[in-house]
Amino acid sequence: MLLLGVAQIAPGKSVTGTVRLAGGGAPASGVRVVAIPVNEPSALVSLSQTDQQGRYVLEDIPPGRYFIAAGPVAFLTFYPGTSEQNAARAIDITNDSTVISRIDFTLSSAPLGMVPGNALLESGPSCCRFQGQVVTEDGSPLPAMPFQIVNRSGAGVAANYIYPEARFYISLPLGTQAYLVMDGLPPGYFLKSAPYGSQDMALGPVLVDGKSPATLKLTVGYRALSTLQPTIASGNINSLPPELKAASFSLTSTMPGGPTVVAALQPDRSFVFPSIPVGAYRAGIVSPAGHASVSSILVVIRDTVSNLKIDFGDNPFPEMGGVYPSPSPFVDGKEITQKLVGNKPAYFRMNVTDANGAVTPWAIYTPNSSFVPRIVPGETYTVTGTVARDGTNRLNANPF
Repeated sequence: MLLLGVAQIAPGKSVTGTVRLAGGGAPASGVRVVAIPVNEPSALVSLSQTDQQGRYVLEDIPPGRYFIAAGPVAFLTFYPGTSEQNAARAIDITNDSTVISRIDFTLSSAPLGMVPGNALLESGPSCCRFQGQVVTEDGSPLPAMPFQIVNRSGAGVAANYIYPEARFYISLPLGTQAYLVMDGLPPGYFLKSAPYGSQDMALGPVLVDGKSPATLKLTVGYRALSTLQPTIASGNINSLPPELKAASFSLTSTMPGGPTVVAALQPDRSFVFPSIPVGAYRAGIVSPAGHASVSSILVVIRDTVSNLKIDFGDNPFPEMGGVYPSPSPFVDGKEITQKLVGNKPAYFRMNVTDANGAVTPWAIYTPNSSFVPRIVPGETYTVTGTVARDGTNRLNANPF
């Protein structure tokens, strides 16, 4: 069972390649391979499995920007061969491409305690299969990243992927001692409680008796911020659209009350944080006027890092407030004629619905805002445009 949201897709393009095993490069057969949208990391739009030669084919991928990943859901290897999504290389599927080939990479070595192939979810024992939800002690969102629920006492590992419902499944053999921990959580987070009957699997070994409810509620707690080790982080911002005027780069802690650290952006888009606590952060930018914003991009810092890569997807309309494309602010498609006035260039976003009812987001530029027509139902405008790296359609034509 894959604990991933599955996106509804239409016929599209294909990606092919080969997956090899770490430590020798032998073909990795029978390994899952998925395409994950960069702007929706909790969904997948295509799934395949490697053959005896380690070859795979991902089909029907709509235009957009994707990570290609292989292996167990709890420990994915991202193309070009990294277990860190921040270091993954996204590929662009465009209307012009038919097949993107030679997306080859080698699986990362699995961490200690990993069940090979994560077969437990498919072939676990008849008792006892647990399910439940992961929550935080104060109701704050848990960072959306892969993790493992591990039984310190022995048998039982569940592959999990945090998504909006934050649900999980785990198999623990009857009569075993269960002592649960969560591996892969960002620094500062830990499993605080996992009640099972009158006992708690997060506090010490608990006998799996098959009688207590098989529904668990795992609560994640926070460590004191003062205990988090400071470190150095540096890197570069990639694909920051020129329409966004950014003077500084910021990282905002995902922990309640956590710090926000800001570093100046150099002309080459590089940055340095000389002292930053390890942990999970949301990436953001600060405009020259001091307007700050926070994006949905998750950055996890576990130790000193000198090659941190932040990719904003070449999108002039990132999903964050406070910083807007220049020279005009974001304007909802329904309010174009009311808010865009004058004869200056403007950027705006609107959803376009085609004859089949499919809705596509468009980022639109007009050299003269007075050109923006008053669109009414039943009227049709034929225009030309291009597909940006993040899959957003860009329009640059009259009357727009």
